[in-house]
Amino acid sequence: MIARQPTTGQTGAVGRLQRWLVGEGPAVLGLFILAVLLAGLYALIIRPWAQPDEPRHFEVALHVARLNKPRIEYADRVLAWEQEIIAAMEAESFWWYGYTLVGWDPANLPDSFDDIFGQQYGLAFFQAPLYYYLAGQWLRLQPDLPFSEAVIRLRLLGLVCLIASLLAIYGLTRELFPHRPRLTLAVLMVAALWPSHLAANAAVNNDPLVEALVAWALFLAVRIVRRGPGLFSLLWLLLLGLAAAQTKRSGLIVLVFLPLAPALWGLGQWRAARRGREPIAALALAGGAIAALLLALVVLRFGRLYLPEDFAQALMRGAYWQDMVQAPYGRFLAALLKTFMGWFGWMRVELPTVLYGVGAIFWATGWLGFLAAWLRPRAPVLAGWQKRGLALLVMALVLQLGLTVGKEIVFGTWRDGSLPQARYLYPVLAALIVPPLWGWARWWPQRWRSAALIGGFLALLAFNAYVLAFLLYPFFWL
Repeated sequence: MIARQPTTGQTGAVGRLQRWLVGEGPAVLGLFILAVLLAGLYALIIRPWAQPDEPRHFEVALHVARLNKPRIEYADRVLAWEQEIIAAMEAESFWWYGYTLVGWDPANLPDSFDDIFGQQYGLAFFQAPLYYYLAGQWLRLQPDLPFSEAVIRLRLLGLVCLIASLLAIYGLTRELFPHRPRLTLAVLMVAALWPSHLAANAAVNNDPLVEALVAWALFLAVRIVRRGPGLFSLLWLLLLGLAAAQTKRSGLIVLVFLPLAPALWGLGQWRAARRGREPIAALALAGGAIAALLLALVVLRFGRLYLPEDFAQALMRGAYWQDMVQAPYGRFLAALLKTFMGWFGWMRVELPTVLYGVGAIFWATGWLGFLAAWLRPRAPVLAGWQKRGLALLVMALVLQLGLTVGKEIVFGTWRDGSLPQARYLYPVLAALIVPPLWGWARWWPQRWRSAALIGGFLALLAFNAYVLAFLLYPFFWL
């Protein structure tokens, strides 16, 4: 009797899974577990309310939970609940660990967040609603939990978003470098074990959710650049764009991915001059443009951009040009570097200066390696679709930098001491770390790359141990 043979699809799927488990699979699973454990430590060691803007974000989630409304407006504000939060902040010595415009007087606590943070930054009811709806439902599971405990529980939602982001970054790197498992592991390792990234996800705010949504959109965009646009890929990209736009203003970057990814794929088809592909490329470009237009209309109709009321007029008359010239870009760059390397809590806990210098040299060297390889057109380093995929990442990073710095210029918040932070770039974290790590791989001799991977893993573990045990724990608890 002849045994029934498995189908080709079953054999392929099972075979790929077996090869993955025998190869990089255990390392990947180990990195995910380590990331969750370390992020959990950041969530526990950093005191309640001591992450940037946590009281304001928690307040919106609390209103969603208690009012059972999907979207909270300024008119829904209940000042008594805000004062409950202030009392919980006082119990956690917020005035020492956080940021406030007023001094500490336990006998005369501030009446509102307007007193603590100022009229312009006091409330977060203007934010897009998706994160707060999810956070509010999370709070409704245990409505009687003390606020300081609820903050820690709510930080766990960021850990879920962290797992989603890491999956997207891992998938993107495998898609872009299918035959470079060590590079894929290096990218995932940095994303999973970078202290400031872990700390940013162990916080009560909308940054982790928008990071996860944009990371998956970027993965789909790279996949389209390589494989071509399909109905489902464009539809998923559209849905992710809608969700990201309803999470935070920085999620609007997905608007650009919709036409850009099919355009880059179409450019590759045109260059290859393959017969019969030009109409397909044209349809892909048209479909992407229509999808982007529809998404823009939906966002403008139902979303909130929160630009100044006279933004269009000021832009037309060139009022922002002087602000662009006067902006302190050196301070912006220094703040982005410091917050990326590690500037924790309400920017109260800094690393030793030497570590900022080492980090600047390391990442600058990687970017130089990337540029050196990119500018050697005769060297067969990358396939054409890989170059276009990397170009997409670079464009995404430039756009996210523009959004981050542009907010400071448009609203003029830098004049009040506000500075851009690296967590605003983490939605495109893959674009921030893939090019320089690939650049380092170009500098590094191939026979030493496995040793470098192991050394980098140990260095990142030591970095986290130093930050947690010698910086954060003593600052918050000793």
